[in-house]
Amino acid sequence: MKLGVDPTVDLVFKKLFGSETNKGLLISLINAVMQEVGEDLVVEIEIMNPYNTQDFLDDKLSIVDIKAKSELDEWFIIEMQVNVDAYFPQRLLYYWGKSYQQQLKEGEKYHLLRKVTLIAFCKATLPIVTTNYYNHFKVLEVKEKVTLSEHLNIHTIELEKFVNSLEKIGSSLEKWSYFLKHGEDLEDDSIPYQLATPEIEQAIKELKVFTKDEIERERYESRRKALMDRNSLLADRYETGLQKGLQEGKQKGLQEGKQKGLQEGKQEIVTNALKMGLDIETIATLTGLEANIIEEMKKISDESL
Repeated sequence: MKLGVDPTVDLVFKKLFGSETNKGLLISLINAVMQEVGEDLVVEIEIMNPYNTQDFLDDKLSIVDIKAKSELDEWFIIEMQVNVDAYFPQRLLYYWGKSYQQQLKEGEKYHLLRKVTLIAFCKATLPIVTTNYYNHFKVLEVKEKVTLSEHLNIHTIELEKFVNSLEKIGSSLEKWSYFLKHGEDLEDDSIPYQLATPEIEQAIKELKVFTKDEIERERYESRRKALMDRNSLLADRYETGLQKGLQEGKQKGLQEGKQKGLQEGKQEIVTNALKMGLDIETIATLTGLEANIIEEMKKISDESL
């Protein structure tokens, strides 16, 4: 039987990876990303904003993030974002910068700052043109590719771009990405051997809780409905904005076309009148144009000859 629970829904994602009881899942998820770039793995983690059911009771939709600190005092922000807008890259920088700045109290020295790693899982494609589903961003010198500081690390995982089948997944990040993208359709009593790690098996057990616990299931359905309603509203707004933009563009084009046609028509009248030997004052009377404008048209006509 299929699990029927989407692990990317904010309530589920936060409970899976932001609960003290599931700390091992969060460590596994972070290390799956760290392995991709050969960085030091996390051994222990302290969750700064653990899962709390109260955060999800009013159906307010917000970006779900998990803040954690490793045994080396390095900071991690792990988030799941369903909808992505054009300003998402700026928001990533803002969130990273805010966490980096908050490490220091007034008067403390810069040497106390520690690396901040932001890991963003996104259901939709980012407004950043890359071919890979996983990308690692740093601040580099453009020509020589020298890193300005190791303290800034932003990792993005675009699940929409992740197209690997079960037969083609191998790395830990691929396994977690497959689980997040297809977890809802996994069979609760038959875990594919490609995903059979202790951490993912534990994550699947947690998903089962949502299918069996009536209260949890009700909360999940409520959150999912709120997400669907929001997506529908955003789609309607987009469609309305698109139609409005097209209509305004059409009206503007027609108006500009009329103005251009009128201008070209008057130019032709002035040119013909000049060829007939009429003086500027007479042409002004016939067309209603100012004498100085006719002088400009005369120059244009002379230059075209």
